[in-house]
Amino acid sequence: LRQDLRIALSGLASSLGSREARAAVPGLLDDLGRDDELRDLIRERLVNRSRERLGQIFDRAAERGDLQTDVPHGTILAALAGALVFRSVVSGLPLEAEFIDDLVELSVNGLAPRSTH
Repeated sequence: LRQDLRIALSGLASSLGSREARAAVPGLLDDLGRDDELRDLIRERLVNRSRERLGQIFDRAAERGDLQTDVPHGTILAALAGALVFRSVVSGLPLEAEFIDDLVELSVNGLAPRSTH
């Protein structure tokens, strides 16, 4: 699960972390709030593809027993993509490998303290 997530998030981070994307995303988000047709197009071309790609990762992980089955895939996708957009666009911070690794670990291990035993 970790490696699959790392690969998927690194690809998304590469797209979102570009100078062009950081400049375009705020305006796009504004447009999405006002344009139902554009929102449908983005949902169809970007969100649904990401959900499908990550859904395959989540399905395989659930089959292996590596993932809770009661959390909807859309919720996981929103949390992961939202973290990337927030860091890159809102905070203006880079989407470096260390951040991706931290996000993967948070996703896999949750917020509970690590056992010292």
